[in-house]
Amino acid sequence: MKRSEQVVLGSLIGLGLTLRLVLFRSSDIYEDTAYYWLWSQRIELSYFDHPPLIAWALRALGLGGLTAFVSVGTVAAAAWLARAMSAEARAPWYAAAIVATAPAFILSSAVINPDGLLFLFVLLAFGFAWRGRVLTAGLAMGLALLSKYPALLVAPALVVLSYQRLGRAGAWRIAAATALAAACCTPILVWNAQHHWASFAFQFEHGVGLDPVTLKSFSEPILSQLALVGPVGFLLAVWWSMRGPREHLALRLAALIPWVVFFSLGLRTHQESNWPALGSVVACLGIVPWLATRPRWFGWVIGGPVAVSLAGTLWLSVPTPLTRPTPPIARTHGYGALAVLAQRGAAVAYSSHYGTAAEVSYYANLPVTTMNGRESQFDFWPRPSVAPQSDALWVSVVEDEPPPDELAAMFESIDGPTTVEGRFGQLVTRRFLVWQLRHRKP
Repeated sequence: MKRSEQVVLGSLIGLGLTLRLVLFRSSDIYEDTAYYWLWSQRIELSYFDHPPLIAWALRALGLGGLTAFVSVGTVAAAAWLARAMSAEARAPWYAAAIVATAPAFILSSAVINPDGLLFLFVLLAFGFAWRGRVLTAGLAMGLALLSKYPALLVAPALVVLSYQRLGRAGAWRIAAATALAAACCTPILVWNAQHHWASFAFQFEHGVGLDPVTLKSFSEPILSQLALVGPVGFLLAVWWSMRGPREHLALRLAALIPWVVFFSLGLRTHQESNWPALGSVVACLGIVPWLATRPRWFGWVIGGPVAVSLAGTLWLSVPTPLTRPTPPIARTHGYGALAVLAQRGAAVAYSSHYGTAAEVSYYANLPVTTMNGRESQFDFWPRPSVAPQSDALWVSVVEDEPPPDELAAMFESIDGPTTVEGRFGQLVTRRFLVWQLRHRKP
């Protein structure tokens, strides 16, 4: 790589890191991130909601360290993959620019969640396989599977790419790589076997179970892909996945399979917006070799998302008189107000929602657990003990959700609720209702 190319690539990596760190430092810890952080305080083979790598990585690197690692790693991995796919000098730049600035990549690393690790290791797996290094590709795919279950959807495409690069002569190496990826999943299998396959059952019910489907719930994951990678980029990605060159067949499958699976399941149950994102991420990189052969003015396809991401990062980071409590603002600001609960003299805090409980643990440093909510990792941990005559808290974000009768019966009296308001500048973004449960009965 020429010196000038190194400078451009380094600048794009720096831009991506800066955007993510600005957003990370200016935002409160999102409730899912607090939940994963709580996992990292109790290292296990796996967890109820997701495989274990997010918790292991947080324990090793911390919140800021993991943000930097995923940011730099993903931008570099995208450029590395593009360099293998195309001989055009601009291809790595374009790939790095997309990953550095597309909202899907920024949110997956600045707002820490398993998607960031999933994207990173999937890109590395395809980069290694494209170069014929299938054993290393198998290890990277194993790490992707340890990040999030949807990695399984792109594993067949990785096998196809490996056969394209090595042919039948490499069959034993491909088989060994497949076995290596499967071996990486051993902690997940052991944990599930110990807990009656609870995580697998939850994921199946969560993704496939029958729920009322509305036009909004069906269209939301599709429209979210337009926002995550940009409308022009998404439309080009769809075109590439259907009509791209034969040598890109494996990557096209890696884009199409998640799309087909999750958009089809959207006909029977609600799908989260980020579930099909893996397909969009792969497809956006698939169009890079084509973009690199277009005239230089065609770079506006990349420049548009760059401008949007800069504006979006500023909007989420700096309050202005025009700021409104939109969902992205509400999800990234206001949780820090829970720190005042550390002054209530309580021995433990309860909530019906796993995310609220995790936020209380992170900001107020209190032992926490859940009651009367959906099943979560809290149901697989022992409940914190409360000594006689000690106080506890019940924290809710729902107006008409007082402490459940089972919990109230354990204490002599209940005070509240009082309101704790979280703010972004002067804007109220979140309201927490807090009940004080006084004097635990013997």
